[in-house]
Amino acid sequence: HIHGLMAVRDTSVLPYFYRTKDGPEIDLVLVRGNKPVLAIEIKMSANPFLSKGNRLALSDLGDPPAIIVVPHITDYPLEEDVRVCGLENFWKYLDVVHAIP
Repeated sequence: HIHGLMAVRDTSVLPYFYRTKDGPEIDLVLVRGNKPVLAIEIKMSANPFLSKGNRLALSDLGDPPAIIVVPHITDYPLEEDVRVCGLENFWKYLDVVHAIP
């Protein structure tokens, strides 16, 4: 499904993997110009959460909105600017940040 994202994304939005030498990482960061517009973390857990490393990475990136994508059908706010959603709902959040045309 991530390959599908790359095929349909707005070409002004570029995808990056973010990881520092100390370990904090985010699976996918969508960037427009030099501004991260959405951080995407992929989890297989039924009870997803952001790790300390994920939080440090988000802070490094300027605290963009974040989505935790999970394999099951769900959609709920985890906290302010962090949402958990299944693949079915993931696409609508890309539209909200104008990542797809």
